[in-house]
Amino acid sequence: MRTSIVALAVFGGSRQRKRASPLRRRESGTPSGIVEINISDPLLGKSWGVNPDRRIAIERPGTAGLTTPRTIEGLRVDGIRRTTTIPAGAIGNERAIVVTSDQWTSPDLKVLVLSESSDPRTGTSSYKLVNVKRGDPPASLFQVPADFTLQAMPSLNGRGARGRQ
Repeated sequence: MRTSIVALAVFGGSRQRKRASPLRRRESGTPSGIVEINISDPLLGKSWGVNPDRRIAIERPGTAGLTTPRTIEGLRVDGIRRTTTIPAGAIGNERAIVVTSDQWTSPDLKVLVLSESSDPRTGTSSYKLVNVKRGDPPASLFQVPADFTLQAMPSLNGRGARGRQ
């Protein structure tokens, strides 16, 4: 199983870190377990692949640009399209590999609304925020239901709830 952490910047930049499962870490020989970090800066039109175990960063040829704003799920969103081309032979590939990624973010809510990516090595993937409801949610969502029994957290080996004596 792989896990990812994605960070998006106000200016449209992104950083994605993918971590392998413990088994894959042993198989791949990556002590940190981080198998891939991708950094993109659309203002500079650059992106990098970072290998933390070897402490190197490789600038990737590619382009990034803003797209025309549109509406998704009733929200006005701004988009960024990134295209990266991995030249033939760069990673043992016979032909050039073209990877595209579109990310649509709501400047009002400051959340990612739609992400679509296409990579011939891994296929296509998408994420979409749906059922967006604006306004204050019911206060009951932030309260313990009245018919529940409230209990204190048990101590841990004679220590308090935070592990202190």
